[in-house]
Amino acid sequence: MGLEVRYCRRPDGARLAYAVLGSGPPLVWIPGWINHLEVMWQRQTYHRFFQRLASHRTVVLYDKHGVGLSDRDRTDFTLDADIADLRTILDELSLPRATLVGNSQAGAVAIAFAANEPDRVDRLILHGAWAYLPDVYPESAHEAVLGLIRAHWGLAAGLFTDLFVPDADAESRAWFARFQRECASAGTAMGMLQLCYDLDVRPILSQVRAPTLVLHREGDRIAHRSLGRELAAQIPGARFVKLHGRAHFPWEEDAASVLDAMERFLGVGEPGASVTGPAERRDDHHAVLRRDGEVWMVGAPGRESLLREVKGLRYLAELLRRPGVETHAVELVAAVEGAPGPAMVTERGLAARRGPDGDVGPLLDREALASYRDRVTQLREELEDARSACDVDRATSLQTELDAITEQLATAVGLGGRDRAAATTTERARVKVTRLLRDAIRRVEQVEPRLGHLLDTSVRTGTYCAYDPPPDGGPRWEL
Repeated sequence: MGLEVRYCRRPDGARLAYAVLGSGPPLVWIPGWINHLEVMWQRQTYHRFFQRLASHRTVVLYDKHGVGLSDRDRTDFTLDADIADLRTILDELSLPRATLVGNSQAGAVAIAFAANEPDRVDRLILHGAWAYLPDVYPESAHEAVLGLIRAHWGLAAGLFTDLFVPDADAESRAWFARFQRECASAGTAMGMLQLCYDLDVRPILSQVRAPTLVLHREGDRIAHRSLGRELAAQIPGARFVKLHGRAHFPWEEDAASVLDAMERFLGVGEPGASVTGPAERRDDHHAVLRRDGEVWMVGAPGRESLLREVKGLRYLAELLRRPGVETHAVELVAAVEGAPGPAMVTERGLAARRGPDGDVGPLLDREALASYRDRVTQLREELEDARSACDVDRATSLQTELDAITEQLATAVGLGGRDRAAATTTERARVKVTRLLRDAIRRVEQVEPRLGHLLDTSVRTGTYCAYDPPPDGGPRWEL
């Protein structure tokens, strides 16, 4: 099957090459670093990948200005120039709205367009993409690669083959090296690569409103998996799917897993699937709410959405670990933020004994209060010595500890040295826990409506908090 290539012109006169496959709702595949429609179509894995997509979508492919079959006279290596290419293609085909797919560097193009022109983006799919590459790659490594391209584009093409498709056989490696040389000149390849490194769309991630799917292979050697997780955590409601493998090109290695994930997201083959959001796969028996570094994974196993770390999610996970068990608000704070022992609860680091009625006594008993005051006296003496010795670092450290303990004592002790009433502590904990739990449930509901509704109706807040599973037992939570 051959590829019919067409041409259009940007407002500034630059000629762009594009191709249209299949029929159905429009899906525009934005090219990454460098591309060549005609040469890529000769690759069996490539045209099979897009033939499957074209069985249910109108797929639009194109070469950016400067590469492939488009005009090669590019000198403007900026994000705005790439966005101008995309807008030209959409306007040429009279597409008021389309699904955008951004692979690799094209992810930033798709994100910027979706943030700035939300009415034209139906859904957003990102694969092997990033918001800011220097987060994981030092400038020295980037400069070394640029130097290699400058010295010998042929040798550099071989290096990129190792990065893009590390497990390719000898024949495939030779083909990819040739493909890269035919895509662009050394100068254009350098300009495009510099753009990859300069892109920074972090400030606009929160402005994306289109339903978003982030796909990332765990062993991707071009874009570390942490970059994909960060995208999903920062884009509101984004769904994250981790894929096995190391290839950066989605049509290489296990291409079927990429297509399967995309088609689930697009609702392909699912009667009644939503046209405005991700297709849901019902799984009433298992659910995930698990922290992974600075993000939380929530949803069905293997198809989790990502949420940024907030304290309320820690409180929620703690309740899910104790289904049906009532937990005092102050004790919940202690369990999440640390406590001296089972008979004690804490508030802002201060110990309080729990009474038989579930309330708490004074924030500090007499022994603990005396210990705190002795430490304050000791710190003041050591601080005076450090200042006398002009030891600025030690004086700063001692002053920080002294300020913290003074604040804790002010929290625990009222005017005239009287113990603060225990009810004040309980009330503060109740208000705090309720607010954080409800905020966490709202965040879950934004990305996983079914689970969010379940939690909203099953989590009790107040002086005593609990997760009461529904009558059917609810899902088994992976925490």
